[in-house]
Amino acid sequence: MIESVKKLRADIIAKKSSVPRNPGYYIWWFIEEDKDRLLNIFNGFVKNPAAKVTTIDLRHQTLDGKEYYALYFGIATKDLRDRLKWHLGSPKHILSSIKSGFISTLRSTIASLLSQKPVSLQVEEKAVDDILDSCYWEWHQSNTPKVEEQKELSRKDYIYPLNIADNKGFEVKKGYSTSMVLRPLRTQNRLWHIS
Repeated sequence: MIESVKKLRADIIAKKSSVPRNPGYYIWWFIEEDKDRLLNIFNGFVKNPAAKVTTIDLRHQTLDGKEYYALYFGIATKDLRDRLKWHLGSPKHILSSIKSGFISTLRSTIASLLSQKPVSLQVEEKAVDDILDSCYWEWHQSNTPKVEEQKELSRKDYIYPLNIADNKGFEVKKGYSTSMVLRPLRTQNRLWHIS
């Protein structure tokens, strides 16, 4: 299944979500403008021009007449609906969640890419929500989500630049780990908020 995040968020609020409470895996599809914005920032930290992420490295598809790109792959070992809620900001994008590290990896990564200087948590949360709300979320039920993750993140025909852990296909194709770019940015962003 695939659905707009705006609709999924509204359905969750209305307590009529179609996302199952089963394990599975999912893909975040970003609209072209947001893909360009995030990758321009990401690529600004990549020294080797040949190692920069380009559109040709990514899966894409047309949804509602617009181009979308797969930038993040994730798994839910227990409950896809709870995982979606977590990414959408439950718990909220607040200081205690940032301090404890209990915030979605995707939210933290997007916030870190967007915030190249200290900003308030409210500004940061809105910026992340705006990007996520323009996405599509594709999900699949699976009793073996970790196996699916290992397969997907090991592919060499396309990559997921916003994934940090176990992103083997990215490392093979680009010659470096996404964590080399993303972890320092996430640490810097976290320190701005807790200091």
